[in-house]
Amino acid sequence: MTIKLGVITDVHADLGALQAALAHMDDLGVDLVVCAGDIVEGGDEPDEVVALLRAHGVVCIRGNHDRWALARHDNGDPEHDGDARKLYLRPETVQWLGALPTRWDRAIEGVRVAVRHGTPSSDMDGIYPGVTGSELERMLERAEADVLIVGHTHIPLVRHAGGGKLVVNPGALWRGAEASGAAMLLDPGEGPSRTAEQVQGGCHGVLELPGMRWTQHRLQPQCPR
Repeated sequence: MTIKLGVITDVHADLGALQAALAHMDDLGVDLVVCAGDIVEGGDEPDEVVALLRAHGVVCIRGNHDRWALARHDNGDPEHDGDARKLYLRPETVQWLGALPTRWDRAIEGVRVAVRHGTPSSDMDGIYPGVTGSELERMLERAEADVLIVGHTHIPLVRHAGGGKLVVNPGALWRGAEASGAAMLLDPGEGPSRTAEQVQGGCHGVLELPGMRWTQHRLQPQCPR
């Protein structure tokens, strides 16, 4: 039996992109959708995005922006590099974000799937295109997975590792990702600088299991809202 796993990440409160991606994956016959975090901060509709994810039964984990959003909701968060203004969220959104796990692990048709936001050890580190094969194998071993699904970087990534294993990142669903990526450089200690060419928004993917077939999809248009 083939299971189709829909993959989104870095939604960043872009309701229109989420609606379009869910509709497209429904057309593709996806059985389950997972989200690798950073659900809020960025767009203007965090409560609506959370409500839609919940209504569709999307499996979600927490990203660093979700963690920061909870701090902003309380009293503003001047210590992180994003927006330090107070963020107003509905009580049910706050409760849901606060209860999100930082990881999701499931065996699907005999394939061990792990979902993390950044890497198996941190929601602030990312897996970039220049990662070595040995680094990928160590991350897969740490996650105890055959497939590792990540987000955080906003850069699409499909890399095969030894033993037929796989690491994927569909890129950001948030359509403002490209404008944001072009305007910022990462701390050199965090990884290589992102470029406008590498960062992609409006992205989602489908993973077919147990065959490990990955297809990449992109919304049209991808322009920021």
